[in-house]
Amino acid sequence: MQQKITMQDIADKLNLSRNTVFKALNNKGNLSSKTKEKVINTAIEMGYREFAYKSFNTSSEPKEIALFTKVMPNSSHFAAKLLETFQENIRKDNITLSIYILTEYDLKNLILPANFRYKTTIGIICVELFDKNYTNLITKQDLPTLFIDSLVDNEDKILADRLYMENYNSIYNMVTHFINKGYKDILFVGDINHCQSFNQRYKGYLKAICENNLNHNLDLCITEKDENFGINFILESIKNLKKLPNVFVCANDFIAIDVMNALKSLNYKIPKDTLVCGFDNSLESRIVEPSLTTVNIPANDMGIIASNIILNRIKNKNLPFTTTYVDTNIIYRKSTND
Repeated sequence: MQQKITMQDIADKLNLSRNTVFKALNNKGNLSSKTKEKVINTAIEMGYREFAYKSFNTSSEPKEIALFTKVMPNSSHFAAKLLETFQENIRKDNITLSIYILTEYDLKNLILPANFRYKTTIGIICVELFDKNYTNLITKQDLPTLFIDSLVDNEDKILADRLYMENYNSIYNMVTHFINKGYKDILFVGDINHCQSFNQRYKGYLKAICENNLNHNLDLCITEKDENFGINFILESIKNLKKLPNVFVCANDFIAIDVMNALKSLNYKIPKDTLVCGFDNSLESRIVEPSLTTVNIPANDMGIIASNIILNRIKNKNLPFTTTYVDTNIIYRKSTND
């Protein structure tokens, strides 16, 4: 039998005090988000079960909802706030949220995590999981399942409930706003097949371009596969553009910030030479210089909605699957001269 992992084991591995580990796992004290994230991720990796994401289940028969993800969302990711309110809501029903970080071995071999507890799991939620084959594996487990964002499903519908932030109209309205201000050369940046949300954002961009009879050439957009994205790739892509566009519309804030840094390294001024906008309203979008125009996702509210969807599915397994969109709103800032 595997030896039980303690807080001291985690502290020793990270060279931290046991008190610091306690505060991180129980969301107490004044620790940096980076330290909390490092401790929580290490606790998950080591198999420590009694951390802050665990609810206080007093039922004689333990019940848990499994979170499947490739990467645990950090504090800047909208899903981190979503999971906080999700967890708070399911606690009311004495349900535990158990976290499973999927390894490349799991994904490649299409197997569930070795420590997955099928007998006590009453539902599954998936975050940042865009692998088609693994998505199919999860939907075949005969467990109520909710995907928070998903792979692009143009061909095969996902046999589960799905929850998205509103993507299409927010980007359509944002691009239309720029066009109405006189900007005609607008470029999209992001892997349009990375996930359903990125794909919908691109389609909203495309609709605004086509409706206004502007020239569009996908080859001129920066839409390579996701693994290629990064500051160096974006820098080279901008260098290879025949001319600088009026506006860079980016699939999320982190891509947008990489675009801004690449432009700055090429001595371009934002918003004087070109405009940049993102999506997510991350913390970084507010502190970057100039502050980034973006789209706000109501992450806390999405957590409540997500918990209600999965709990309703657990009680009513035979209902038709649902696709839910939560309204977003555009926040114009200095990066677009607004």
